[in-house]
Amino acid sequence: MQHLDDHRFAGLLEAAPDAMVCVDASGRIALVNAQTERLFGYGRDELVGQPVEILVPDAVRPAHPGHRAGYMADSRPRPMGAGMQLAGRRRDGTTFPAEISLSAIDTEQGILVSAAVRDVTAQRRAAETAAQLASIIQSSHDAVIGKTLDQVITSWNPGAERLYGYTAREMIGRNIDVLIPVADRAGEAEVLAAVARGERVEQYQTRRARKDGTTVDVSLTLSPIADAAATIVGVATVARDLTERQRAEARFRGLLEAAPDAVVCVDAGGRIALVNAQTQRLFGYRRRDELVGQPVEILVPDEARDLHPGHRAGYVADPRARPMGAEMQLAGSWSPPWSGM
Repeated sequence: MQHLDDHRFAGLLEAAPDAMVCVDASGRIALVNAQTERLFGYGRDELVGQPVEILVPDAVRPAHPGHRAGYMADSRPRPMGAGMQLAGRRRDGTTFPAEISLSAIDTEQGILVSAAVRDVTAQRRAAETAAQLASIIQSSHDAVIGKTLDQVITSWNPGAERLYGYTAREMIGRNIDVLIPVADRAGEAEVLAAVARGERVEQYQTRRARKDGTTVDVSLTLSPIADAAATIVGVATVARDLTERQRAEARFRGLLEAAPDAVVCVDAGGRIALVNAQTQRLFGYRRRDELVGQPVEILVPDEARDLHPGHRAGYVADPRARPMGAEMQLAGSWSPPWSGM
């Protein structure tokens, strides 16, 4: 228990960063600081002389005098309600989550119980957000790994265990190099240097080594991890197994090549992305690379070429399956075999 003269005590009270509420032995408020006024929304003269229960939420108000009496019987400094969810009640009736520390002080006015009250709304929200994020990461099908800038693994989710075959216990604290084939490490270092500068790298395709010695093709998204001072201290990596996508692409290409008709796939910008062998034969191109990347208008007759971008844009605006140019006479532009010589 501390003994302070009133003048010194009042100065310390005002300098405190938290709301300070001093209560006498009868449970009435004797002193408050400016932080208390701001936090609870009362003027000082509205609080002094009132029962401290004015600051306690309605639901727990009846039990509070008993808790207060229990503290007076053993008035050592300690957190109030250890392990309990505490809250304060503002003048307008709203409540906020709080941390409260109690201590007894011997003043010239007698023994006062001093309660330091801190609004922890932001901390609770941050903790809830962190818990939600952790839950999302733990349930993700993708491999999510955290590591330091020195490439030491700091976190490892179940998705990483499924993809790579190592448990979190086996990997946390080890260098990420165990997953990177030696031939790929130079290129990986360049990507990691970019992330260390604050850049985000998306859909970086590379290989990873599994515990069983096999390799797997993955698509990586790498993001910088920053501390509270915005200093980059690590890297978060999300890896997706490309095996199923590669299988799907192989199936699609197989169907494309087996089609009896010429099939031309065009991207949103109007450039040719894929063609099959029938397209080459029909349009007379010897090599597929003569078509891929070119505007699709290369296959449109000269007299209709200027109008075609407008027709294409119209289809993109309403991309349902339908015949092109219904009731119109359509034509393609053929390239003779010697044109590429």
